[in-house]
Amino acid sequence: MIEELGIPPAGNDRRYWRRRQKREVRQARRSRTALRVVRSVFLDIAVLAVLGYVGYETFGHVTTASQFALRRIEVEGAVRLSPEDVRKRLARFEGRNVLDVDLEEAAAAVASDPWIARASLMRVLPDSLQVKIEERKPAVLALIRGTVHVVDDGGFVIGPAAAGFVLDRPLLTGLDRLDRDALRKALVVGSAAIAGLGSASPALAAEASEIDLSRPDRLRVVPRGRGPVLLLDPERIESNVADYLSLRGEIESRWGEMSRVDLRWKDRISILPASREPGSESD
Repeated sequence: MIEELGIPPAGNDRRYWRRRQKREVRQARRSRTALRVVRSVFLDIAVLAVLGYVGYETFGHVTTASQFALRRIEVEGAVRLSPEDVRKRLARFEGRNVLDVDLEEAAAAVASDPWIARASLMRVLPDSLQVKIEERKPAVLALIRGTVHVVDDGGFVIGPAAAGFVLDRPLLTGLDRLDRDALRKALVVGSAAIAGLGSASPALAAEASEIDLSRPDRLRVVPRGRGPVLLLDPERIESNVADYLSLRGEIESRWGEMSRVDLRWKDRISILPASREPGSESD
């Protein structure tokens, strides 16, 4: 009777309601999930905000707290310089918060001393800086425009030699007409020449008073006392010296006292006897 009126059977009606119920359940689940996500996001934001505030307050306290003011500067590596010389370069940083000190700027301030080749700094909380320096090593003395300067083996002019400064090596001369780049190159050549001379003959190196670098094609080695001026090839110092030492006795026996011995030539040696008139020597 019911089917004839077109009304769906009871079984179909229950399936319809189950599908509807499932949709409502899914919608409810999605809503709860979205709500949990929103709550989680807001909770994370709140936590980050609290942490940021705490961090800001902590940083502000640390960077303004008096116990972090720079009071001590420890220096390692000072030999010719005193630790106090190094500390003077950092005087403007004293009293600042140690966490606020720019270490690169401070290292540059230390390395501005010409005796210091390199400097590195490290913070030591709560109130100290540790400074490690590497000093330049004097290699030679050079006469530059009337003043004796200390020079390292890289040709860097450290500065005028202090009163009483002693370096038992020949003095480099003949440098006044050289510009900055040429001067540094010549100083490197001169430093290497002194090392080569000492390697070839320590006794001959000890006898040398100065090495004239005024011309790039030769080194003019001037003795401390009696003895000839030696002219050497900058690129053949050791072989030049070996030739001279092997023939020195014979030359002296045949020519007597010599004013100059030119050893630059490959197959010959040029000799100027001391008996020649002053001013007749030509280099």
